[in-house]
Amino acid sequence: MPSLVATDASMLFAKNLLNYLTPLVDKETGALALDLEDEIIAASLVTQNGAIIHPQIKSAA
Repeated sequence: MPSLVATDASMLFAKNLLNYLTPLVDKETGALALDLEDEIIAASLVTQNGAIIHPQIKSAA
């Protein structure tokens, strides 16, 4: 059973990564499409166009 932990963890990480990245990509063009109204995308975006936009990072800088 312990030998399956690494496999299960890798599969879970891959699924989480896919679920995070899927909304970032336009389905028709395949281009990066940042929806800043999406709370997960907005909370994980640190910079945009060379400027720090994440509120916690901005206040620490």
